[in-house]
Amino acid sequence: TTDANLVLGYLDEKNYAGGSIKLSKRRAERSIRDHICEHTGLSVEEAALAIRRKVDANMADAIFKEVAVKGYDPSNFTLLSYGGGGPLHACGYASKIGIKKILIPPFSAVFSSLGAGSMNQLHIHERSLYLMLYDSLERKVLQDFTDFNATVDQLEVLGREDLLRQGVDPKDIKSRVELDMRYGNQLAQTAVVSPVDRIQSDQDVMTLLDLFSSNYENRFGKGSAAPEAGIRVNVIRVVSYVEHEAIKLETSNATSDAKVAPISNRDCWFDGTDGSLNTNVYNVADIPEGASIDGPALVETPHTTYLVYPDWSLTMGKQGSAWLKQHSVN
Repeated sequence: TTDANLVLGYLDEKNYAGGSIKLSKRRAERSIRDHICEHTGLSVEEAALAIRRKVDANMADAIFKEVAVKGYDPSNFTLLSYGGGGPLHACGYASKIGIKKILIPPFSAVFSSLGAGSMNQLHIHERSLYLMLYDSLERKVLQDFTDFNATVDQLEVLGREDLLRQGVDPKDIKSRVELDMRYGNQLAQTAVVSPVDRIQSDQDVMTLLDLFSSNYENRFGKGSAAPEAGIRVNVIRVVSYVEHEAIKLETSNATSDAKVAPISNRDCWFDGTDGSLNTNVYNVADIPEGASIDGPALVETPHTTYLVYPDWSLTMGKQGSAWLKQHSVN
């Protein structure tokens, strides 16, 4: 993929990884020519575009399957693009599944490490069971709360013991209860964060039923609720955790009419265009917060490159964050 991105003009062979790694466009072209072009009759640029299409299609397909199988439309989502190569491919695979907004978060190249280093210390314990909260045949809600509360007690003890073994101060330990619920014998489960740790009354049961039905309709559409099938809990999950200090990510609503001068330009190849396009190259440090640039464009940072497709624009945020949006989207 790096060879293809280099051949297509998206990467600077002298400034890869902040200049710490030198690339050779000539060698990348030779590799693609020897392994692909001689067997297909494609030009080097056509072969590089084919590599990009395949890579982007694989990522788009994975996102579509993960989201659509849960009843959601990918086009209703904003894509979060991070990792060293994420912003270089985001426009490509977002376009394939109808996503029109992309958020490049602060510190995007090391965003996973940032999350791992600042996340809460936690342990998750869960148990499968068959617990009918609403019996549609008898038109009754759960009356005996013993099994539910006893299960939560047991799982909470397990999580607490895990954290104590890791030297956590007991007074810092918190927990929350999550439930996987479903209508009758439906295959689809919907997760609910329970507002109560223990069920103490009919009102607690009704609160859970209402919350589940609301979450279900948000996923599958208004009117999709099926209480006539009964409502049951399939999994009780207790998350035991200790909150740690997190790095503050700054929000930005600023706008700027500043005109940003590119540091250079080079020919880049894009799907759907006839030949190469002269593409402006920007240094991320030169783009003020709130300023926008239209594609095609490349924004270089010390750790990654933001690729702005011809029908997209980029608006700069704080801490290296940015929005990518199609021109037709407000």
